[in-house]
Amino acid sequence: SSLAGNGTLDILAGATVNGTSAVLGDSTGSEGKVNVDGTGSLWDLSDRVSVGGLGEGTVVITNGGKITSTGGLIGHEATGSGLVTISGNGSLWENTGVFYVGNVGDGTLQLLAGGDLTSTDGYVGTENGSDSEATVNGAGSSWIMSGDFLVGHNAGAEGSVTISAGGLIENRQGILGDLAGSYGEMLVTGNGSLWDVSSDLNVGRIGEGALTIALGGD
Repeated sequence: SSLAGNGTLDILAGATVNGTSAVLGDSTGSEGKVNVDGTGSLWDLSDRVSVGGLGEGTVVITNGGKITSTGGLIGHEATGSGLVTISGNGSLWENTGVFYVGNVGDGTLQLLAGGDLTSTDGYVGTENGSDSEATVNGAGSSWIMSGDFLVGHNAGAEGSVTISAGGLIENRQGILGDLAGSYGEMLVTGNGSLWDVSSDLNVGRIGEGALTIALGGD
């Protein structure tokens, strides 16, 4: 559609909304927002979610709310940008596929105060032009991957990740700066903060990477 409008979906107080796929901010200049708040509140999708297609998208999961999907992208297209915030114990995006924080556009992910995300592989800053970041802050906050984690994947992509104040990222292979011309950086800081890599760790595989572990981080 060439029409650019704004829309908000609120899922509150234990309500459920079912769907297939979703795009928030589908057209250039459009804005889409979804709020999932409260224990038992659920946005249940059988396909993937794009948070910022050609436009701007926002997802906020709080106070035990939950999203289920088979894929997620924040900042899907070049003009798209997106913000996902998952905050509070029990707040969860249960994603069973790949999760991209910044596909071609710019993406921001915030996991705070016990908020959790799951995926197979995970990317922060995937394709040329994407400048994206992820923050995992606070005890109980986690991004758990059954696959690999790539921060700065393709030429012209930049990714930055911070694990702080007891946050956790868990994955198989970890790569900061994957292909030529990419850049990826990771900061692990604060007691209890952990990047748990069960396979190879590459800081600058072919691209450029930086890893900083400070103030009790692991």
